[in-house]
Amino acid sequence: MRRSVTHAEAADKTLTAHRAYMSCDAGSATDPEVTVAVAPRRARCMFSRRLDGRHILSIVVTGHRSRRQLPADAPLGVVSVFSGAGGLDLGLEMAGFQTLAAVEIDKWACWTLRMNQATRHTLLNGRTYLDEAEILERDVQTVSGQEILRRSSRKAGDVVVLCGGPPCVSFSVAGAREGLASETGMLFEAYARMLRVLRPHAFVFENVKGLLTAAGVNGEPRGAWPVIAARLNEAGYRISWRIVDAAEHGVAQHRERLIVVGLRGLRGAPFVFPEPMHGDAADASLPRFVDVRSVLEGLPEAAAPGELPQLANHVARAHTEEVRGSFAATPQGKRNDRFKRDRLRWDRPAKVVRAQGKLKRDGKARHSSHQAIHPEKHRQLTVRECARIQSFPDWYVFPPTHCNGYRVVGDAVPPLLAESIGRALKAQLDELRQPARSIAA
Repeated sequence: MRRSVTHAEAADKTLTAHRAYMSCDAGSATDPEVTVAVAPRRARCMFSRRLDGRHILSIVVTGHRSRRQLPADAPLGVVSVFSGAGGLDLGLEMAGFQTLAAVEIDKWACWTLRMNQATRHTLLNGRTYLDEAEILERDVQTVSGQEILRRSSRKAGDVVVLCGGPPCVSFSVAGAREGLASETGMLFEAYARMLRVLRPHAFVFENVKGLLTAAGVNGEPRGAWPVIAARLNEAGYRISWRIVDAAEHGVAQHRERLIVVGLRGLRGAPFVFPEPMHGDAADASLPRFVDVRSVLEGLPEAAAPGELPQLANHVARAHTEEVRGSFAATPQGKRNDRFKRDRLRWDRPAKVVRAQGKLKRDGKARHSSHQAIHPEKHRQLTVRECARIQSFPDWYVFPPTHCNGYRVVGDAVPPLLAESIGRALKAQLDELRQPARSIAA
């Protein structure tokens, strides 16, 4: 295969909840990693294919720029777009980064960010969560990179990380899979535009693994990912990606997601993903996956519908006798086909916490909330139980209604997954904070 040779330059206070993090270890990912290098502006994608178990995207390039030194005392500032409820932001801040701005269009996701910012919670690393962040409740397409820089008193190249996950509805195997043929599918262009303007030292891009097989603009099979990868590279970044299972990072949930990390300046090594830290019983070298019991034990009894809970968002859904009876007859680890819910097992990680309760086109909430059935109680999980499975700490509050609570929790990146990626990224970026070394042209 032709080798690319490039050098380029390329983040109400409703209830006072517990101020303690759940003790979960962080882990990593599996699946082949792919590294792609390309220079900005004068680059063109030649082909994309799978070779010996590795996805290869070859780019032929010309031109070069030098790597910019990161000052040793520079704060690790992050600009977050498509921020949702803040799972990526929380994880990256736990890893030592600092959110400067968060852009999100959903009003209840922004409500969540503001409420948790207002608690001024001190993280275990001594930082105050979202202490420096400006939360912009806007369509990211209406926010310019120049505005972000102005609001955060930064200039191009000073932002350390851009992070975010464009909406996945067009790529998910659970949806219509319109790919890049839909307006939503093309929102990645707003992310790429931010990259070009902010010129951060790195980026973290998250999405469903279905993006890799989603259709292109004209419906061509598997056409979306080569276009997106090329656009990210054209901004001046060397990218690496993996399909990551959050359970390998200490999250009590099997949740596979595409994680793409890009590093600006292509002379150095590509991003190195952290190794898995949890596994199943077949791998004796790793601690076992964190199971449902580990994260749900210790919770108080869920409040009945309409009652004030002891813990924020820990309110049971109202079910009819018929529904409760059907749930009671469903064994652990089995599916209730009638009501389309899985019953969790105490001794296994959960299946994916889904973003149920979507908004209709008219803006009104749709109260679909097919969350899993509790392993023991004859009801579905509460919003707080879903949040614990997602690895959110108990002090983190979510919208008070079931519909909006389930939705923003299910849409979020598990914070422990984000922290694990963030720690690995920080370790590599810290190398740029060392005294400058001469680099041959």
